Amino acid sequence: MKLIKLSIITLILGLITLSPLAFTAETKDLDSCPPDQSFEECQKIILDQIGVTSQYGQTTDAVTAGNNLATKVGNVLTIILGFLGVIFLFYVTYSGIQWMTAGGNEEKISTARSRIIRASVGLIIIASAYAISSFIITKIQPEKTARNLIQK
Repeated sequence: MKLIKLSIITLILGLITLSPLAFTAETKDLDSCPPDQSFEECQKIILDQIGVTSQYGQTTDAVTAGNNLATKVGNVLTIILGFLGVIFLFYVTYSGIQWMTAGGNEEKISTARSRIIRASVGLIIIASAYAISSFIITKIQPEKTARNLIQK
């Protein structure tokens, strides 16, 4: 039980530590506006610069798609979920060995059986999290349509 709590705490701290890396963006200063323009025109210039920097409304190829925020978040989630899959395999293997070496001891067998059941439930949760995150990331990423190609 302590290992599960430690794993969850480590995962949460890792996500908190790594989350600012995915959301860093280059912004422009308000000082970059010419003095003869109004505040609204200056805001429009800054928003246009941010839109160009973030590639809003532009289609991308496979090379530049690796730089998209959704792709970065998807890669991080894939790594985390893969690591959780390895933990699942460890628990099932360890519990299977414990069950085989129990020698008829009902306490060891029930402990191993409950650990395998909990690991299987965890695997279902991991697979569901992967499916949900994959679905969300595909909806976040802009689609390459003929309309986008014509606008470019």
